[in-house]
Amino acid sequence: MFLNPLNPITSRQKVLLVLIFVLIVLFGIWVEIRGAYLQRPMTDLGVYLRSAYAVKTGLDIYKITDDNDWHYVYPPFFAIVITPLADPPKGVDRTGYLPYKFTVGFWYVLTMLFGLLGVHILAKALQEYSSLDLTNHLEDKKKPNVTANKWDFINRPQVWWAIRVIPFLILLVPIGRSQMRGQVGLIIAFLICMMCSAILKGKRFQAGIWLSVATAIKVIPVYLFIVPLWRRDWRMIFGGLVGLFITLLVIPLFALGVDNTVSSYKSFFNEVLLAGVKGSSDTSRGGELTCISCTDSNSPMTVMHNIIHPDRISRPREATTFVREAHWLLALVMTLMTIYYAKWQGDKWYCHKVDEDLKEILFVGLLLLLMCIISPVFHPHYISMIIPLIMVMLWMLWQRYGYRKEPIAYKIIFWFLIVSHIVTSIGGIFWFARDFGLVLFSSLLLWLLGLQLLKQGFAHER
Repeated sequence: MFLNPLNPITSRQKVLLVLIFVLIVLFGIWVEIRGAYLQRPMTDLGVYLRSAYAVKTGLDIYKITDDNDWHYVYPPFFAIVITPLADPPKGVDRTGYLPYKFTVGFWYVLTMLFGLLGVHILAKALQEYSSLDLTNHLEDKKKPNVTANKWDFINRPQVWWAIRVIPFLILLVPIGRSQMRGQVGLIIAFLICMMCSAILKGKRFQAGIWLSVATAIKVIPVYLFIVPLWRRDWRMIFGGLVGLFITLLVIPLFALGVDNTVSSYKSFFNEVLLAGVKGSSDTSRGGELTCISCTDSNSPMTVMHNIIHPDRISRPREATTFVREAHWLLALVMTLMTIYYAKWQGDKWYCHKVDEDLKEILFVGLLLLLMCIISPVFHPHYISMIIPLIMVMLWMLWQRYGYRKEPIAYKIIFWFLIVSHIVTSIGGIFWFARDFGLVLFSSLLLWLLGLQLLKQGFAHER
């Protein structure tokens, strides 16, 4: 799938790909050790597997905990989907269940394949779309200055690999953070890549379906419904509603029954959604989700709270009302700015113009980044989900300035994003970089450059 014989690569590039593959394998071994061979499992995967066990045995998925005493905090849909991977509590007969050690490794491979597949599908859609657009413009006699030389990078062998590998390398550390914790970041990235690919192909109903599945898994992608609502894209909205109806209602009713579905959603609303919005750490889920001094978060709310209370030991567990209101005000302002630069195009979303449709993917990507930033708890590994944004930014820059000739400002920000995640992963003497928002700062700079690119778009040379 990933090797195209029509696109040969150089020996150096082959060596790089082999090294990346070896790194993925070695990191997977480390993830396996952390998740399955330590006395205390260093992974969030157990939460999902234990909730799947609850589904399988008819228990309350929001009351049962994993071996670290953590609770499940997603809608029922995801627990139902991964029921085949269910893991029972200690002391329960494991007959009919997969070995936990096998499941940890299988999950790592599965989610990595999801991420790679999503990148490949979106990259293919970008190449096919731009190739078709170039052909249409070369045939347009009203635009004689549009030449194939301007866009010769589209089908170059190096580009086939670059658009698939470079975004992965830029986000290598947050992807590693997500995989290390057994998280769903690459699954969400896959679903958003599929959504963006459907947009480029004009399959708007299908795009809504992909978005609804992402929302049913992690909730916060519901923020991306801003795109079809702002565009008045009724097909995508309808696809999203159909998808949400199936994933959030039909499947739970079929798998859990009416009574368990109703009780599950009551627990989910009261102990997860309300705790997340209010920031209360009084409940068990609230403490796990939003204890502002207990979790690795880089949201504006957390960073402001840490700056006000620089001493880790005496730092309060909850943010003040002023800090919370400032966070949500900032979130509103950034959202409105992104919408403003995306401009109003209602009912003209898929119009076969690269300066419109690629900007649409960029619009999605920027909201995807904001979705991570403005979440009350912005874990650095959330950035693993913004693969579509990095891909479309690189693609638009290469079309505007030439392959691998993006302006120095973009190169600096990409490198700063990489460094910010490396430094905050080290911890220790760099604790201040975590507490005072280095990842937030690099993410905001990326968002600002994305806004600039969204404002410029890509205009054909005239």
